Amino acid sequence: MDRSGEPVWDLYKSSFLGTTSGTWVSDLVKIATTGTAAGFTNGAARAEVIQKSIMDGAAVQLILSDLHNGHQGTTAAHRVFWDRGAAKYLGSVVNGRSSSLYSRANARGRNFGTLDASSNEAKVNHAVIAALTAGSKATTVAARRAEEQKIHTQIKVLYSQAILRYAWIIDRNISAGEEYIEHHAEGFAFWRVIAPLVAPDANDATYIEGIYNPARTPIGSDHYCIIKSVLDKQLLPAADMGTLEDSEDEDCTGKTVPADAAAYLRSTAAVSGAGLASTWAFVSVVSFALTMIMM
Repeated sequence: MDRSGEPVWDLYKSSFLGTTSGTWVSDLVKIATTGTAAGFTNGAARAEVIQKSIMDGAAVQLILSDLHNGHQGTTAAHRVFWDRGAAKYLGSVVNGRSSSLYSRANARGRNFGTLDASSNEAKVNHAVIAALTAGSKATTVAARRAEEQKIHTQIKVLYSQAILRYAWIIDRNISAGEEYIEHHAEGFAFWRVIAPLVAPDANDATYIEGIYNPARTPIGSDHYCIIKSVLDKQLLPAADMGTLEDSEDEDCTGKTVPADAAAYLRSTAAVSGAGLASTWAFVSVVSFALTMIMM
């Protein structure tokens, strides 16, 4: 569905994600499902891209669209959009909310030390639920807009955590000579969820898109620090972001995006050696994806 005129949709459409079409999520799912493009022949990696594109990428677009429409007024009809956004964020209790941003936030909260001691829920979830509640009850457009922006911030926190975690894991995989392909794909899919929101600078976006590109073999083990230097520019609340487990002593001094990211990527180009593997994981997630689409 074309949502032109909505700020987030227009931002994504004008970014590198939407330069060829307005269907960047389904385009990526199609590439991963087909499995013939460079970097998209590994079954487990393809499964990760499909799952994260639907469960996270599509969901974020739909939630932010609902909230945009919900703050256009204060009628009962506008309230419905807040309820829809909440339902998409929280997911179904039938499956324990396992296929939702709520569940994703709790997982990242465990990784970054941001779980509430009493509820064992992520700070992100507490903030989002509070904003959804306040926004739905607000009696002015300005108040609803303010609550919407709080949710925007928390979605940036959630997927910044995800991007950083997989950069960290990839660095460790490479340093130890371990398989990295599946983690590389997961990081790529999470990056695509919020890329235009957290990397408005074209050079920064070029670098992160390049090092997460499944068709390119990652080089070196500084991805975590360099990506962190980009995300730090967003000035997201430190208490909400937390600190990734085991990264406390990581020295990121002087590790930043190259001045010419495109030139750097060309000079270190290496085609990924990902081969066909983990077919059952791929089939399982395609089945999950089809179920989500039909819901």
